[in-house]
Amino acid sequence: MNQAAETATTKCLYCGKPAEKVVKREIIDRSRDPHTNRPYVRTRTLDFCSTDCGGKYQMGCEG
Repeated sequence: MNQAAETATTKCLYCGKPAEKVVKREIIDRSRDPHTNRPYVRTRTLDFCSTDCGGKYQMGCEG
């Protein structure tokens, strides 16, 4: 069980590659409140393998 925990790596959310050096990017997108169903601006901090992947993910969220 300890070996599995040691070999677990974070995968990039954009390209899916294992991230050797994790880059955290703040992603801003739109979502809906689950209670009122009103739109709001959501900010999330996500892990990527590079700043380039983080930028492309942000552009994809903008539409």
